[in-house]
Amino acid sequence: MLFWGGLFVATQTTARVNRHALAVGVLGDFGWVFALPWPLMGLTALLVIALVAACRHRYWSVPLRVHFSMVAFAAVAFMAFVAYWPLF
Repeated sequence: MLFWGGLFVATQTTARVNRHALAVGVLGDFGWVFALPWPLMGLTALLVIALVAACRHRYWSVPLRVHFSMVAFAAVAFMAFVAYWPLF
């Protein structure tokens, strides 16, 4: 949520300064927003590793493992979205 909120504030602030500047990027003050996906990528990898371990060793009940799988899939889908639109 921090990434999306930061991206929203960055685009709104840049549009307020110069509406045509969004065609080339956002203001330099918001570089921290585009650094966020890197640690999130590492956390996503850890989440997938934990998912494999949870399924292999049957740590939780089936509904909990399905829920954890959906959370891991959402994280991987978010990282694919960030990679497709080079947001890092």
